[in-house]
Amino acid sequence: RKEPICWGVPLGERVHNIRAHDLHIKSHPNRRKILDEMGFIWNDDSYRFKQFLEALTIFKEIYGHLRVRQDFECGETDKEFHGKRWPSRLRGYKLGDRVRSLRTTQTWIKDDPYRQQLLQKIGFIFRPREEGFERFFAHLEHFRSIHGHCNVPRTYIVPSLEVLRETVSEESENDSAPSGGLKPAHGKERPEEVKRPRGRARIVPSRDYASWLKFREEECSSIKDGSPVDSEMDKEAMKLVAEYQLGPRLHRIRGRYDSLSEEQKNRLKGIGFVLSMKDSQFQAFVEMLEKYKEIHGNLQISRTFVTPSNGNYNDSSVEQQWPRHLQGIRLGERAHKVKYSGLYLKNRPDRQERLNAIGFEVSARTRTQSISGVELELQPHQQ
Repeated sequence: RKEPICWGVPLGERVHNIRAHDLHIKSHPNRRKILDEMGFIWNDDSYRFKQFLEALTIFKEIYGHLRVRQDFECGETDKEFHGKRWPSRLRGYKLGDRVRSLRTTQTWIKDDPYRQQLLQKIGFIFRPREEGFERFFAHLEHFRSIHGHCNVPRTYIVPSLEVLRETVSEESENDSAPSGGLKPAHGKERPEEVKRPRGRARIVPSRDYASWLKFREEECSSIKDGSPVDSEMDKEAMKLVAEYQLGPRLHRIRGRYDSLSEEQKNRLKGIGFVLSMKDSQFQAFVEMLEKYKEIHGNLQISRTFVTPSNGNYNDSSVEQQWPRHLQGIRLGERAHKVKYSGLYLKNRPDRQERLNAIGFEVSARTRTQSISGVELELQPHQQ
């Protein structure tokens, strides 16, 4: 049997030479015309970019976003979503790999502002870390709107959308159930915290759930109804409905603060972000001293004193005078540690001067010795 004449021909190399060096077609316009009629692609780079743009566009129409996971391939399923399915010409197209390549090496878009503009128009994310920061900043800003500060405890985790909906729904059905989350120092019980699936208690008070539910639902509004967010296909979209570890992320941001852009640093400073937790804790301690002095006229604080919260004072007007982020804290115990153990004051004469200015005096031993105390988390007391 005679083999076809085209067997063994290095077709890819010949096509490259035609495009780059006009092989076989130089001074032969009729041959160029024949190739045009066949649909020959003269600019491979342009064709590949159009194919990439088409795949991205269809991906967004199906899933409602452009968070493409790295191992994603087009046409993993024949199912139709929102009247869209992957065309046969894109089946098996490694979109996730192409996205990674474009971000790292600027394939197809280097020195081409027009193509960059096309990608920006459909919402393509060139730097995923910036998107991660934007999401972190939005959560931090919402935390501040609830509590009045950015001192997020390291264990603070925003529940998943499913848990938020279930909890808020149960609370609305039982109007008689209290809405508090933690137990105050004086011993009055508040409702139990919602437990994590692994049994570890959340630091998020249940009174914050309704606010977080509204925030998370707005955040997830980009996911289209019926999109395959519950399947293995779209793990990136599932991150939007999963729990968000705000406290641990804030801790990591502090660790890599120098790597942030100046714009990001300024935005954090603008909402009251403090790089050092110790500075933040000392500032809160000073605020509590000033508020106590304003109400009582002195700083003779009992060691058992706890700042008012959730009705632990008969006089509700007293409680209202305390900002929410300063409620439910063992001020007496903290003042004792500062006065006799030098909490916050080790190698910081400037802090001691500030306390002296508002009339808070430390012991003679604390003034003459540098004794390190155990720094306390700025969060309401838990029994």
